[in-house]
Amino acid sequence: VQLSWHKELEVLERLGLRDGLKVLDLGCGPGFVASELMMAFPGTQLSCLDSHPGLLREAENYIREFGYEDVEFRKGDSHKTGFSGQTFDFILARFAFQHFKDPQAVINECYRILKPGGMLAIIDVDDEFGFITEPPLVELNSMSNELARAQARGGGNRNIGRQLFRMLRDSSFDNMDLNSIIVHSDESGLELFKHQLDFERYTPLMHHGFITPSQLEHARQALERFMAREDAMVMASYIICAGCRPVR
Repeated sequence: VQLSWHKELEVLERLGLRDGLKVLDLGCGPGFVASELMMAFPGTQLSCLDSHPGLLREAENYIREFGYEDVEFRKGDSHKTGFSGQTFDFILARFAFQHFKDPQAVINECYRILKPGGMLAIIDVDDEFGFITEPPLVELNSMSNELARAQARGGGNRNIGRQLFRMLRDSSFDNMDLNSIIVHSDESGLELFKHQLDFERYTPLMHHGFITPSQLEHARQALERFMAREDAMVMASYIICAGCRPVR
């Protein structure tokens, strides 16, 4: 979140996100985005939805540390949220759609619970439009490929970015908007990319048989060499796709 939020926020504000709206953080995870939303727009009526009870507890604890007591936390599926129709002015789904087994059903649900004129904004990845390292960190590509394979086995799709515009259009959204967010280590510093590059994130792949311990150790050593180089650089690209529920 720290890596790219300042740029994401500029786009979200242009899409109509402002203080005083009723907003849904769809697939809120541990609450990092929710805290940024509340800091930027303290008058927001924010609801956080996630299907994972552990992450939802983390999010609630994290948000409460900032003193935000009025944020709503709800356990639920993104394709069947349980919210009443025409509830929200703005829905933000950040890096959630890559995990959904039926993303079109989720978009349909977002349409249902948005007010007429409300906006759905999706921030997500497309692995063919993603990370670039210089010099090339080939081990990162190998790990990313295995991660994509693991997510696909669970019904996810790390190439969802290219499909979002069409999906929103097929669900009758209009005033469509498609943007990219690009962050570069020469601009923000290599340190902020450490989490994205940390191969410890891929340890679950080893536990589930997608990679071997020796492959993971080889990747760790390659990363150490990469981070030690004075000429190392990283560029990451994300997709923002948005659409409005028509006012009829």
